[in-house]
Amino acid sequence: QAVARQEKSRAEQEAAAQRLRVLTGVRQLYYQALGEQRLLDTRTELAAYAKRAAAIARELANVGLVDKPDVLAAEIEQQRLELSLVTSRHALERTWRQMAALTGDPELQASPLEGELDQLPAIEA
Repeated sequence: QAVARQEKSRAEQEAAAQRLRVLTGVRQLYYQALGEQRLLDTRTELAAYAKRAAAIARELANVGLVDKPDVLAAEIEQQRLELSLVTSRHALERTWRQMAALTGDPELQASPLEGELDQLPAIEA
């Protein structure tokens, strides 16, 4: 009976440890996804500004106020920011897939997250 109690106690401790590992993983992925979501929002705004800047540069080039190198520089910046936007989208999607795998829920869908990155929760020893 003592051996059985020890085995039961060990199994309960392993289950509790596994539960904490999953909770910790989900919390880490939550903050990672929150950061990637904020980065995606920022890069979306920057890409929109770069698109406007490139369009303005082309219009100014049409009236002779800007040279071709300036237009090309604006277009290159626009393309660079659009590429970083795609990279951010993929990173956020990857994090959601990791969260779905960790929780064992393949149907988990990405959704907007709420929270503050500046106010992380206190760590309990």
